[in-house]
Amino acid sequence: MEERIIRACIALFNRKGCRFTLDDVVAELKISRKTFYRYFPSKEKALTVLIDRMHESIRARQQVVFEDPALCTREKLRRCLTIESKFEADIDLERIYQVEQYYPEVYRHFMEVYEMDWDDIESLLLRGMEEGVLRRENVDLIKNLLKNGMKMLYQGDFLSRNKITYHEALCQTVDIVLRGIDADPRTA
Repeated sequence: MEERIIRACIALFNRKGCRFTLDDVVAELKISRKTFYRYFPSKEKALTVLIDRMHESIRARQQVVFEDPALCTREKLRRCLTIESKFEADIDLERIYQVEQYYPEVYRHFMEVYEMDWDDIESLLLRGMEEGVLRRENVDLIKNLLKNGMKMLYQGDFLSRNKITYHEALCQTVDIVLRGIDADPRTA
């Protein structure tokens, strides 16, 4: 039932944005409020659990890439930074900015989760620099550029204004940070 509630929240979020109510959730699932409360104390907690599951999904997929001996360091880094969660195809990420306005605690949790688990990325950056496939640069600066570039995609209506999906914007952000914007890298 917990999974069904999460899925209903996603569907309602996609249709109504953050304005969906607990009554909408129970009506969608044809369950009572009591049944909902058996699994979650509030709609906000259901959204927080969704965020945690998205994060766990990404981490699990990153770990598979990180441990894949067939991939070079550069490819591991790019794939780890652009992995989609199992929910990403289902949720309208263009609306995620609404969460900050309507559910600031949920949004704060979302941003805190975003800050976690950058150790593998740092390790890949350092390994790439040691191997000579990445320029030696300040690793903290690179991580912060990546983190803040990714965060920017969730803030305001950036995605909808630019008519770009989250994943397309994420890939472009990662490519710009890792490769730069110079059309001919020999002139940089």
